[in-house]
Amino acid sequence: MRSVPCALPTIAYGENPPTERVVQVMLTGVSGYLSWPFNSNELLNTLDQMLEANAGRQLRERAMARARGQVEELTPRERQVLTALVAGMSNKEIAKALSISPRTIEIHRAHMMTRLEANSIAEAVKIALYAGLDEASLSETRAA
Repeated sequence: MRSVPCALPTIAYGENPPTERVVQVMLTGVSGYLSWPFNSNELLNTLDQMLEANAGRQLRERAMARARGQVEELTPRERQVLTALVAGMSNKEIAKALSISPRTIEIHRAHMMTRLEANSIAEAVKIALYAGLDEASLSETRAA
């Protein structure tokens, strides 16, 4: 199941399936499992639940794709500053890590906020996390 990209939820069913089998099937990427025989209400309820979950997942995926696009628009230095902010570093700590002045960090940070269209550092950090930047990326920041 996982090897085939599919945006639609999948339901499996079986007659008196043992719990181990249900778990095994669910781990392959199936969204729901029904015990056969099932009635139309059970099927409709399961479909409603899965469509709701799928809609939430699609919203998250769109937000993550948008965030990745925004982060890709940053200059390498702006991305370093953002990554350091995600790690909780202050402007002075970032300046020291990158061997540049705190004022230069302020300038990069202001440009980064504009490019990300973020109104607060919390919003910028949220965008960074949605884009996949995290503290693991910090080693790249310090190495550059």
